[in-house]
Amino acid sequence: MLTAAGVPIDWRAVEHTPQLPVAGTRLSAADQQALTERFAALDNLLLPGETLPWTAPASVPKTEAAVSAYAEAYGAGVADDVRRLLLELYWLHGADIGSPNVLRTPLAGPILRSHSLAEPLHESGYAVSVDRGPITTDAYRRIRSWRTEWRQLGSPLLPIVLTGGATLSGLDALRRLGKEIGYYARAQYLITHPDCVTGKASDTALDQFEPLHSAERLAVTMAAVTVGGVRA
Repeated sequence: MLTAAGVPIDWRAVEHTPQLPVAGTRLSAADQQALTERFAALDNLLLPGETLPWTAPASVPKTEAAVSAYAEAYGAGVADDVRRLLLELYWLHGADIGSPNVLRTPLAGPILRSHSLAEPLHESGYAVSVDRGPITTDAYRRIRSWRTEWRQLGSPLLPIVLTGGATLSGLDALRRLGKEIGYYARAQYLITHPDCVTGKASDTALDQFEPLHSAERLAVTMAAVTVGGVRA
């Protein structure tokens, strides 16, 4: 919706807890309960027609490999596809997205379709090295830059939305994204239905809300996984 309205969204990724063990961390009963409560809060933010399917994972992975894959996909022009795949692999299938072997087959398709000139990517579809790092120097620098920017902001709770000089994190970031989508959906309706009756409360809210403009960039920094009190 926002992209179609001419508002560029720059999705970035950081590894929130790099000190996690390579095999990840099993979720405790308390973590599972916190996860259920978190998704209940997210359900309250859904827009009409939206759904948020998820399956309770057994563990929190060390997401270095996932961030590396996304950084390579970002530079190769297939970031959107890989971002969706990573989220689906974990939140729908409970896959260990911290494992390069687990990621290799699902991500091969979009990586092979990308415009990357790096041989491991365009010939074999590899986006992650065996030690969970990126393949290319550009992706390594990208990861370092994203993490530096996040730390300069004070390492706030993810996700983060940077817009108009403001930094919004957690549920506040998601509420802002919802308002942006709602604004442009309403604006598009008014454009396609010029004869509709105006002056209602929704129209007043539309006038008062200050959306992003096409010249602005909406920067969203995400963690590959956020589970209860354990964030990776």
